[in-house]
Amino acid sequence: VARILNQRDVRIPTWQAAAQMAMDEPMRGTGLGHYAVACVPYQLATGYHDSRDAADVTEHPHNEFLHLAASAGFPAAIAWLLLLIPLL
Repeated sequence: VARILNQRDVRIPTWQAAAQMAMDEPMRGTGLGHYAVACVPYQLATGYHDSRDAADVTEHPHNEFLHLAASAGFPAAIAWLLLLIPLL
């Protein structure tokens, strides 16, 4: 089932790649502005490119928390979430 979903939806492997990036560098991330370059080996490991809708380069995982966690680390992503709480 997961293989079928991966073929139809590129978000799932993109999120998996971003989550793994964040877990590999939890405190500082891969660096702001480096997501597109840093995500390539992670996406290859998820089967992202098996989807017919996969882009050659992914600039963003389409999940702000994961993007911040992967790029700037979990502390920055959690701070961003805390800033959003008053808006809710």
